[in-house]
Amino acid sequence: MGLSGDFDPAWLWLPGIPGYFPPLDLAFESLLSLSSGWTLEPGLARFEISPEATTITFTLKADTFWQSGEPLTASYAATFLELAFSPEHHGPLSSKSALLKGIKVHDERTFTVHLNEPDCSSLTDMGLLRLTYPPPFPSLPSPEKLKGTGPFVIARWGKDEIVLESSGTQASPFQRIRFRRFGTGEEVIEAYRAGEIGAFILNPGGIALPKDLIAGRILSPDLYFIAFNLRNQALEDPRVRMALTMAVPREELLREVLGGEGVLAGGPFLPGYLPEEPAPPPFNPERAVEILKESGWGDEDGDGFLEKDGEPFRLRILTNGESRTREQIALRVVKSYRAIGIDAELNVVEFGNFLEALFGGYFEAAVFSVPLGPDPDLTPFFSAGGIFNFSGFSDQEVEELLREGIKVPGCNPEIRRGIYSRLASRLNELKPWDFLFFPFTLMGPEGLFRVLPAAS
Repeated sequence: MGLSGDFDPAWLWLPGIPGYFPPLDLAFESLLSLSSGWTLEPGLARFEISPEATTITFTLKADTFWQSGEPLTASYAATFLELAFSPEHHGPLSSKSALLKGIKVHDERTFTVHLNEPDCSSLTDMGLLRLTYPPPFPSLPSPEKLKGTGPFVIARWGKDEIVLESSGTQASPFQRIRFRRFGTGEEVIEAYRAGEIGAFILNPGGIALPKDLIAGRILSPDLYFIAFNLRNQALEDPRVRMALTMAVPREELLREVLGGEGVLAGGPFLPGYLPEEPAPPPFNPERAVEILKESGWGDEDGDGFLEKDGEPFRLRILTNGESRTREQIALRVVKSYRAIGIDAELNVVEFGNFLEALFGGYFEAAVFSVPLGPDPDLTPFFSAGGIFNFSGFSDQEVEELLREGIKVPGCNPEIRRGIYSRLASRLNELKPWDFLFFPFTLMGPEGLFRVLPAAS
């Protein structure tokens, strides 16, 4: 199987998302799984959560074994989670260490996690963390040194290839899978046509799929968006931000940049999660100009660009040059903004400088993408103190909805969906970001979906 992009073992530390990185998902499994409707289901264990959502009891499936043949025990799973929460071991859940009150093991198959306060996102984080033997904290070893419970063992993890071999613990149509890394999507397709590989994974935006090839599509959790810096005086007014969203022809953008391989985003939730999703903003540059005029912006000196109280409306659209997709989006956004009278220009920088500008707030508008986690909690992005709140956004109603969403009694998924529907509507109203689209990851041949567990 050929793919482009890096083989980053650090993905092991992230909660698994179906089909997002098959090599890891084929070797390592988690206590819980995620359904196609983005709800938690049993994986290696079933779970029960108390009404106040402060205790979660996991019961491991009978006869669950590591690839070495040893049984997976409740004691080991409990220790694994304790280390994952530990700041001393730099575990992936250490930022939430204050939540963990303790873990009690009841017998060989059952243990209970006690939290100091309800936090439904922590249930998702714990449940979808891939279990390994030994624990990979604090230093992540090469994955071939770790054992999992999945149908494949990682025999080799190198810069240019990953080799998986059947563990013999689960039925599989393959005895061996080799993932080969290529520099570009074009090279992947060339190797596939030449018969050098039997299957391929094309990352979003890497290449348009040739018309004679048929592939299956997996929705990527990568949300592409334009972040507005609300510290900028011109962007403080939500009406102005609304006008900017109406200036962008997002359907054309998706078609030109990704060959149409994606889904337009109505907000920062994975499509299919909310019972009702906000519609993407309409492309209406004429109305955008009217809204800007109503907000005090006009062409006072006749130069074709907008001013307000003598100050020109200038925007630098920031992105990083290492991402072809982001740069192509930014080029078209600049053109769209200039078409409604904004003196926009493109500013492409190196990725490190780009991140420094984002986290430091030294930008005006930025084209970026982030992978949404499997839990719908958006506190890191839109809470006033959120680590990824690039925009400097703050809204009392949003804060209250974020708190409600993680403290739902029993973490009832339907109640959470209702809360996050209200949150999506509020964000759609205030528009701290212009939500663009979620791309597809393409896997071929199409029948691969039916035989790769990670892609199902």
